This record gives sequence, structure tokens and C-alpha cells, in this order.
Amino acid sequence: MDTIEVREARKVSKARKVSKARKANEARYVRLYITRKIAAAHYLPDYPGACSNMHGHSLKVEIWLQGPINLETGMLLDFKKVKNIIDRLDHTVLNDMLPSQYLPPTAENLAWYFFNQLKLFCTKVRVWESDDCAAEVSTKVNSLYERGGN
Repeated sequence: MDTIEVREARKVSKARKVSKARKANEARYVRLYITRKIAAAHYLPDYPGACSNMHGHSLKVEIWLQGPINLETGMLLDFKKVKNIIDRLDHTVLNDMLPSQYLPPTAENLAWYFFNQLKLFCTKVRVWESDDCAAEVSTKVNSLYERGGN
């Protein structure tokens, strides 16, 4: 026959095991960061200056993702899938590759393009057109846009 202390110790042990099992099955959230460089050409047809002519940029694309880890794959999203979305535009003429809602192909429109490609998990996109000029879209910017500013 077990003493009260032994029974209580078993209850505590069982409760700890149940707690660990619950924690193991809880959603685990993670943030991912991907940066990628691509080269692309474009022109801005209605721009009053040199950018209306075909020219190229070495673009740097930074993407932040957040969400629950898929318990089967152990990943939020395969890095390769994100890289492929970016790489589709590598060594292309952006005017010919982007859907019309993202034209003209400015850094701002590119940021929106990537943000919407990864909308489910994306929290922020930054597209660098040069070493000192970038455009950024984030869930905060998006919520301001949807509310009409400020």
C-alpha cells in the first residue's frame, strides 16, 4: 500500500508529464529574416528625367516573416520558397515581369509586390535600390494604409 506522500509524488510527476506534453503540442512562433540580392533593369515611363530610360540596379531585398512553426515540417516556411519568389525577378526587365498593379516598377511597388506574395506570414519587406535608398512596407504601414493614414 502506498503512503500519502508516494501518491502525492506520483500525482505531481503525472501533472508535470501532462504539462510537458501540452507544451510540446502548443504552437511555437518564430520570426524569420531573409536577405537576397538580385540584379534587374527597369524604366519609369512617365518620370521626368533619366530614370525614364532603361537602366539597372543591384537590388537588396530584405523580408521578415512571423508565424507558427509547422509541427510536421519543423519550419514556418521553407527559405528556398522565399528565395525563389525573389529570384524570379533576377536579371529581368521588371516592367515586363511585374503584374500591372505593381507598375511602374519603383522600389515602393517592388516592396508591395514581395509583401503581397508572402502576405500570410510577412511582417515587413525592405527593398534597397542603392546603398542609401530603400522602400519599406510592413504590417504597421499596411494597417495605416487600410485606416486611411496617420
